[in-house]
Amino acid sequence: MVEDDARMNDQVPAAIPALVFDRQYVPVLVGGSAAPRRFTVGGASVVMGPAAMLIIAEASGAPARSGVWNAERFRLIGPAPAPVTERLMGAPWGVDERASPIHIAVRVEGQLLYLGTARVSRAGSSDGVLTDCELRL
Repeated sequence: MVEDDARMNDQVPAAIPALVFDRQYVPVLVGGSAAPRRFTVGGASVVMGPAAMLIIAEASGAPARSGVWNAERFRLIGPAPAPVTERLMGAPWGVDERASPIHIAVRVEGQLLYLGTARVSRAGSSDGVLTDCELRL
């Protein structure tokens, strides 16, 4: 669960202006004071830090783009770079997935709607590269 001082709960969606979300909440969600790593995968922004991953997608109904598929599923459409592939294709032996949650948010008209945390329910790859991933909210 996200810290209370971040005024977010991983079970309650909150719409927050995009710039405020990026400056104030991203460091809290992904952890640490070091600059997080940022990637683009299928139109979605993927932010990785030492404590977690955050995936931000544009609100879109295009099936070829990453985004919310329905009330319970989020799809990330690759190809994805190696760090994203490694995180979503499975944690190394002995690592607790809960130690590095996956946060999901959607960009809507200049604001971000935080949807909560998700778990990988299915992932596909080709030649070791993530091609598609379904996450369950």
